[in-house]
Amino acid sequence: MAMKANPLAATLLLAKDLGFGCEVASPCELEHALRLGFRPDTIVMDSPAKTMRDLRQALKEGVRVNADNLDELGDG
Repeated sequence: MAMKANPLAATLLLAKDLGFGCEVASPCELEHALRLGFRPDTIVMDSPAKTMRDLRQALKEGVRVNADNLDELGDG
């Protein structure tokens, strides 16, 4: 479930209980998803405006990240 479409905790908890994952687009949304108990492996960060800090945080937490451009992959 895309958090930006429905960030209400009650709705997200219901979705989680039904086996849904969560798509987040910002560090705040990522924090909200983790606080609600979504497992990191069920969270995907997907945003065309991710910063390197956002990427580092998401990877540190163990969430999946959709790369939107080659710059997000780093230089090795």
